[in-house]
Amino acid sequence: MANRAYRLCKNGLSTFDYLSSLVLLSRADPSQRLFAITEYDRVIDELLVKKRYQQNNFYKIQLETNQLALAKVKTERQRNQLMWGLAGASLLSLIIFLIYRNRLFQLRHEINKKNQKSNARIEELLVKNQEIEAQTRKHLLRGIAMEIHDNVLNRLASTRYQLFKLHFKQDKQTLHEAMEGIEHIQQVENELRLLTHNLTNESNSATISLLSMIQELIDIHHEVYDQEVEFTVSQWDWEQLPYDTKVNCLRIVQEALLNITKHAKATRISIQFIHDTHQLIFRISDNGKGIEEVKTTPGIGLKNLEERAQMMAAKIEVYSTPAEGTTLQITLPI
Repeated sequence: MANRAYRLCKNGLSTFDYLSSLVLLSRADPSQRLFAITEYDRVIDELLVKKRYQQNNFYKIQLETNQLALAKVKTERQRNQLMWGLAGASLLSLIIFLIYRNRLFQLRHEINKKNQKSNARIEELLVKNQEIEAQTRKHLLRGIAMEIHDNVLNRLASTRYQLFKLHFKQDKQTLHEAMEGIEHIQQVENELRLLTHNLTNESNSATISLLSMIQELIDIHHEVYDQEVEFTVSQWDWEQLPYDTKVNCLRIVQEALLNITKHAKATRISIQFIHDTHQLIFRISDNGKGIEEVKTTPGIGLKNLEERAQMMAAKIEVYSTPAEGTTLQITLPI
């Protein structure tokens, strides 16, 4: 019976039943005991080897699963770090842009305030100069009235009396006094001529002083923008220029200084007034960044300068080299 059970287990039953049949075989047939024990140990060893193999496969699969999980976590962490990095970079760029834009608006506001301050000072100087001119004319007219009353009218009255006496007598003494009256009339003529000459000179001096106003403008520019300006003048009587020409020259210098401050980023500015035979040259130069394309057209902001140059029948020219500077030149025939 034990042999039959062993054969049945060996032919397809489970391992457990096979081992049970070996135990029964060893008990039922002593002659098969050694075989049964040996076979039993062999099956047990196979089971142990199979179990260890399955355990190794399980550990290997578990290790690979853990590695995949770790790789997934690492990838997710890197992705999160990248996303946070991009978000941080975007936020930093936005903050820098907002700071730059705010600073740019502040600079524009400061420049506009300085420009308004400079324009106000120039207008104040012009008004002050006009007031001085009016006061000068007033004092001049008063002086003329005093000269006419105290000198001319008194001399004429005395001469008229001396000549009137000829109507009553014509002796030698009266004729001599009449001749003195004629001399008085000549003196009155000379005094009137001198008075007329002084009046003409005083009227000319009552207009604005171009060089003083330019220097005042430079001082204001230095005070407002803290930029050094070199001012050189040729030997010539610049004050003989007409009033309108002086005002246009002043405005051209003012506009040029303003443009240099706004656009050129210059550290040195030079203003030259040059007398050259039959023409006057007003040259304004800087060592700024220059302009890419030089055209004396309204397209590059020279419309105001052109109009003022046309008012004076002058020629305007612009010379510029990128990164080296710009020169504005006004040529006025005389």
